[in-house]
Amino acid sequence: AIQSLLVRAEGDGAGEVHNRAELEGRARALGKRVRCLTCANQSVEDSNSEFAIRLRKEIRERLGKGLDEEQVSAALQREYGDRVLYTPPLDTLTAMLWGSPILLTAALFGAVVRAKSRRASLKW
Repeated sequence: AIQSLLVRAEGDGAGEVHNRAELEGRARALGKRVRCLTCANQSVEDSNSEFAIRLRKEIRERLGKGLDEEQVSAALQREYGDRVLYTPPLDTLTAMLWGSPILLTAALFGAVVRAKSRRASLKW
C-alpha cells in the first residue's frame, strides 16, 4: 500500500514537471513571435527590458490559466496593437501595404513597355 502511494505521488509530480516544461516551451515559442515594443526589433523572449519581462510573465500567466496561444496573441494584440505581433493579421490595410509595391512595379513595367512600343512605332 505504501509503495503504491509512493508510485502515485511520483507519477503526479512527474506530470506536473512535464506540464510545467510544456507550458514553458509554449510560452517561449509564443514569446518569440511577440515583438518587444521598447527594443530595436527584438522579441520579448530575447529582450531584457522591463516591458519584455512583464510581457513574458503575462504570457506565462495566461497560458497557465488555460488559454491557448491564439487567445493570448489576440489579447496582446487588443492591448498593444497589431505591431506587437511579428506576423500581423491580414486585413485591408495590411493587404494594401504589401500589395502596393507589386502593383506599382507592374504599372511601371507596363509604362516602360508601352513607351518602348510607341518609340518603335514612331521609327517606322
